[in-house]
Amino acid sequence: MIVNCRFEEEEPQINQESIIALVGASKSYGAVRAARGVSIALRAGEVRALAGENGAGKSTIVRLLAGVQRPDEGEVLVDGEPVDFHGPADARDRGVAVIYQEPTLFPDLSVAENVMMGRHPLGSLRRIDRRKLRRTVQDLMDRLGVKLDPEQPVRGLSIADQQIVEIAKALSFDARVLIMDEPTAALSGHEVDRLFGVVKTLRERGAAVLFISHRLNEIFAICDTVTVLRDGEVTHDGPTAALTTDELVRRMVGRELSQLFPKQAAEIGETVLRVDRLTREGVFIDVSFEVRRGEIVALAGLVGAGRSEVARAIFGIDKPDAGHVEVDGRRLKPGSPAAAMRAADKQYPIPRANFDEYMKHVMHALDLVGPDHVGVGADWDGGGGVIGMNDVTSIPKITERLIKAGYTEAQLANFWSGNALRVLGKAHEARKPV
Repeated sequence: MIVNCRFEEEEPQINQESIIALVGASKSYGAVRAARGVSIALRAGEVRALAGENGAGKSTIVRLLAGVQRPDEGEVLVDGEPVDFHGPADARDRGVAVIYQEPTLFPDLSVAENVMMGRHPLGSLRRIDRRKLRRTVQDLMDRLGVKLDPEQPVRGLSIADQQIVEIAKALSFDARVLIMDEPTAALSGHEVDRLFGVVKTLRERGAAVLFISHRLNEIFAICDTVTVLRDGEVTHDGPTAALTTDELVRRMVGRELSQLFPKQAAEIGETVLRVDRLTREGVFIDVSFEVRRGEIVALAGLVGAGRSEVARAIFGIDKPDAGHVEVDGRRLKPGSPAAAMRAADKQYPIPRANFDEYMKHVMHALDLVGPDHVGVGADWDGGGGVIGMNDVTSIPKITERLIKAGYTEAQLANFWSGNALRVLGKAHEARKPV
């Protein structure tokens, strides 16, 4: 039996010590309220975690703090005074910078050129003073306590080094608030340790850091305080040391940790999916494995190791150069998602660096875009056939258990990443995968 847990919300202390704060902020996307009266304060010399499940509202809070969007209700305070950000440039000018999971740098320019983009020091005849440029960026690297050559091209740098470049860029704007959105997702253990060293340096220099991570051990390792969101509402705001891992999870999901994924006995049956020596030159080589009925198989590795590429090839999005995929002993046509779907395979593509592409996958799964509509049966829309561009009334029947509200085609474009994944899963679930 699952018992939902109710927690008494703890009010965040919003005062003059806060560099930036949200007070009673609410934000809606169509029929869905992504943030409901959220209050959160970031103080100088503090590392605060923002925790919550996918779809809890974390991305919305980041957008409001960074000036990407404005709250429907509530206000943003900077140094205790109300402000109205009209865009990210306004937030940047007030000292707010966001370090995203996937850096957005110019690969063919140097580290120094990326850090000072658009603000290069000029010498005589208004030419770039490269000596001063190098010295300025080297000083930033020294402040961060990292060794990175300012003249090195960005192309070829690891994700960890690119994040350092982004942090240095933020400091070059005199950022007082750094929002780090899943910064460790693509890093090795050693790289995480180095990033934590940089975060500690920033804290010691008086910066406020908002740290977003799904890795709970990292929250306890680096964060002084934690704000927990569930369904767009704050369920906890206080010192990290006052929580255990189990308590943090309970506040994130509303029930006991043991009730989330209880271990159940499963009867392992015959092989359903067989991947045999699958290869894409320069991407992955000779990948083979089997998945049997009733079995969960993990495909693990760091970002960039080839996991997504293997999954895309299995699903037929990308055509392999060698090898093949079988479902129930039948070889699938390579490079054909339709063949994979007919074989009742399913896969969730998550190109978070390109959200427009991600939404295309979601929309295609709902049969709302593209000429290659896939017909589905009565379990999909209650009447059989394909959901047309004008037929939006059947969408809530597919999504109501997971999204909590009805959506139209226009509203789908406002999904944040967690709920978009849920809808995509629901769309595949309706196809009755094996």
